Amino acid sequence: MNREDAVRRLRALRNLSKDEGAFPAEVESAKSLIRLLEDRYAISDCGPTEEPPLVPDWPYWNWVLGEFGIEGRRFLKSASAILDETRIVIIRLDTGDWQVERRTRVGYQVIAQNHNPESLRAYLRQNASRKYTFSQASGH
Repeated sequence: MNREDAVRRLRALRNLSKDEGAFPAEVESAKSLIRLLEDRYAISDCGPTEEPPLVPDWPYWNWVLGEFGIEGRRFLKSASAILDETRIVIIRLDTGDWQVERRTRVGYQVIAQNHNPESLRAYLRQNASRKYTFSQASGH
């Protein structure tokens, strides 16, 4: 293990806490490992780093749309789905951002936007009608 590996492991160990679901013994072990690595590699403070947020991939977005009977279409780093005759969802797969646009006489108007599939699911729960049949809903 080199110094860069030690710094990376220290950052991961410092993220381990009871609040994140770790057991008390795991937290104590992490503290011991932190002290050991800091001593062995003469690291005083490796500081926090900004890790890139995890962006869900297309199958997960498509699954969320499918819960409401909406068929999504993907093209390169974006996807779209038609909600009804006037509204369309546009998803940026590289950033996890989405927006709903409404067709108007002069073009399109953004009526909702956010990021991550959970916020899209919440929007669809309130604003989309489910398009499945009874047989799909019962799982048969």
